[in-house]
Amino acid sequence: MDAQKARERLLNMCRSPLAVKLLAHALQGVEGTLAATTYLRHLLLRQPDMRVMQVLLELDPEAPDPTLYPVMAMAVRGLSVEPAVFHCQSCGYQSPQYYWRCPSCRQWGTFSGGCSL
Repeated sequence: MDAQKARERLLNMCRSPLAVKLLAHALQGVEGTLAATTYLRHLLLRQPDMRVMQVLLELDPEAPDPTLYPVMAMAVRGLSVEPAVFHCQSCGYQSPQYYWRCPSCRQWGTFSGGCSL
């Protein structure tokens, strides 16, 4: 197997968030930022994922390449928006609604979470 085929096979096999991050940073170090962003752009177009987008933004945190904006917009549109989930830190009760007092364990001020788009 030649080097190009091996490279393509590796790029197609790495799907876990950690593998994607490590491979993108390795690509950036060896082949440059353009190769890494091209790989991540390809992944985003195939399957939108906020973790892939986060790695994409890590590559150039100051000013991402403006050509990435359409790809990032498509990725965000492709994500499902889930309702915010709050949970009680005392008993673990979960709810889409925030409560000052947990309806399950009756503790005050134990709800946290709720970050959603």
